[in-house]
Amino acid sequence: MDNEFISKNNERFGYKRFRFLYLEDTLKKEAFLQRTMEVITEFFKD
Repeated sequence: MDNEFISKNNERFGYKRFRFLYLEDTLKKEAFLQRTMEVITEFFKD
């Protein structure tokens, strides 16, 4: 997925529209939410 899908779709749309977010199920709730918010904030920053 990282190697083909994301790069091909980002290339097609001309910006980083697709990004893979991996969240381990062993993370504590706070870490899970923090990582999720970081990715969302980074996506909308551009």
